[in-house]
Amino acid sequence: IHLDRHLVIPEGESLTIEPGVTILVDDKGVGVNHVPVEISVKGNLYALGTEAQPVTFTVAPELRTEANTFKGLWGGIVAYASCQEMALDHVVIEYTGAQVIEGSPAAVAGIYTAGDDLYPQVTTNNIEGCYALTHSIIRNGASDGLYMMGGKGIVCHNTFAANGYTGAEAVNLK
Repeated sequence: IHLDRHLVIPEGESLTIEPGVTILVDDKGVGVNHVPVEISVKGNLYALGTEAQPVTFTVAPELRTEANTFKGLWGGIVAYASCQEMALDHVVIEYTGAQVIEGSPAAVAGIYTAGDDLYPQVTTNNIEGCYALTHSIIRNGASDGLYMMGGKGIVCHNTFAANGYTGAEAVNLK
């Protein structure tokens, strides 16, 4: 699936991504400002891969280079305060960590500050939400691999590699 705009999972709705699906996120951004593409989870997200067929969030093959490891080519997955559940199992997320700029959905929502923040690969933002990140690979991101600003979480059996160009963490829990 080629994703060339923000993907919004509306509050009260759920999106399930099945094993083997690859989401190629456009690195050119959205609109005249080239706002980094963000996956905004206001409802629920279930990306349920398998060991043989992971769900992959990435960029075009020609952009998957060592030189782009910390470039932050897209915005990442942001679970908003209305997100009740997010399960990411056997998922690969890579090449995120773009600069949050004016017009970024997470900046408009007050989650991040335009010009000051980089998008983590995965963000949670509901202290009552339930989040699972299991059997996954989170790699090649300019910022945190997982930034939990709240919620009940299960984080296990994951590989975090090449995350946080400077001063960021593989897993950042608040």
